Amino acid sequence: MPRLCPFVLFLFWVVSSAVCVLPSSAQVDVRDLAEDIWVTYGTVKEIGEASLVVQEFDFETDEEKLVSYAVDAGTVFQNFAALSEIRLDDDLVIEFTEKNGVKVALTITKEEIVSDSYPPAESLEEESSF
Repeated sequence: MPRLCPFVLFLFWVVSSAVCVLPSSAQVDVRDLAEDIWVTYGTVKEIGEASLVVQEFDFETDEEKLVSYAVDAGTVFQNFAALSEIRLDDDLVIEFTEKNGVKVALTITKEEIVSDSYPPAESLEEESSF
């Protein structure tokens, strides 16, 4: 029978005894710690000092609707630096949670405009030299 190194036995003892059992009063359900986070996409229709109103499609009713989102100090902006850089008719992706009946934006991403136009044929011929 192979002999186990004392260090391996010690390591096994440390790992196996590292299991910590909290008293039932201190145990926490992880689901209570996590917030429900939703994602929406829409077009800006109103801009307030600490809020946005976005027109978005409601898949339950198959209609466009206006939805208000609160913006606070914890809101993260992507592709721009501040709420003041948002303009009417900008397209946004908003990750949000609902607190006390208010939709609070966690992350706001400003959609970058990608041109659908193609470069002139002359520039394509110049680039490709076989």
